[in-house]
Amino acid sequence: MRVSEILNRRRYGRTRINYINEWYGDLNELLALNGLVAEKERLKKVEFSQAMNIVTFLLNRGVAYDEEFMPLKDAAKYTKFLFEDLIADKCECYTNGDWDKYNETNGFGFHNMTESTFDGGVLVTSQYLHFCFWIEEED
Repeated sequence: MRVSEILNRRRYGRTRINYINEWYGDLNELLALNGLVAEKERLKKVEFSQAMNIVTFLLNRGVAYDEEFMPLKDAAKYTKFLFEDLIADKCECYTNGDWDKYNETNGFGFHNMTESTFDGGVLVTSQYLHFCFWIEEED
């Protein structure tokens, strides 16, 4: 399995997948390094399993037009691959919206972390490995 395969399957918009292996004490600095707005107040903390569910959802479906990029089974397989070097109980996870509930409500809200119309993802931090999965889409 390759990261380029994941990027090609999620064919609309922009997808970023970053791993950083240095220690950063400031979440805003980590956001900036990943090309996101450096305002940690826009993020909310989520559990590791919820972060995985969000990545699975964002791999599976587009948020601008709700189109399917890949079957849910494939999205879950890719998510497992992306998270395999992260240890759940040693990480803190953040996102900018309730992406796992996106299709369940008309009043969905999120905080933009880019200049795109829609963007979302997860930032996972640990002492020496940080992971960012972020998508951007236009309507």
